Amino acid sequence: MKISDPFNRFYHAILNEAFTKARSISFRQWKDTNTGTCLIFHRGEDYDEMDELKQIFKLMNIDLPVDGEDKLSTTKVDNKQLAEHIEFITRILNENGVTFNHDDEEWKRLKVEAGIISKETK
Repeated sequence: MKISDPFNRFYHAILNEAFTKARSISFRQWKDTNTGTCLIFHRGEDYDEMDELKQIFKLMNIDLPVDGEDKLSTTKVDNKQLAEHIEFITRILNENGVTFNHDDEEWKRLKVEAGIISKETK
C-alpha cells in the first residue's frame, strides 16, 4: 500500500522543521563506543542537509522495515508504519528539547479545553 501524498508532505514538513530547529540530535538509547556517552549527531558535522537527517532517522529507527539489508523507503511503507516512524522522530526530538508547531498547537488546545488558559491567550 502506497502512502498518501498529503501524509508524505506532512512527514517531510516534520523533517524540515526538525532540521531547522535541531543543531544536534542525541539518541539516548544508543551508546557511542568512542566516548561512552549517548550517540549524538551534529548538524554541519554529521549532517548538512535535510535528506541526510532523514537517513539518520531511518537508520536509527530499528522498527522501520527493511528490504534485504537496506531500510525500506518511506515511500514504500504503509500509513501505519510511517505514522510510527513520525512518532519515533517526534519522541527523539522531544527528548532533545525540540517541539513541533503541531505539538504546541495541540498542547494549547488541551489547555483551553481544560480551562487553564483562554482561547484568546497566545
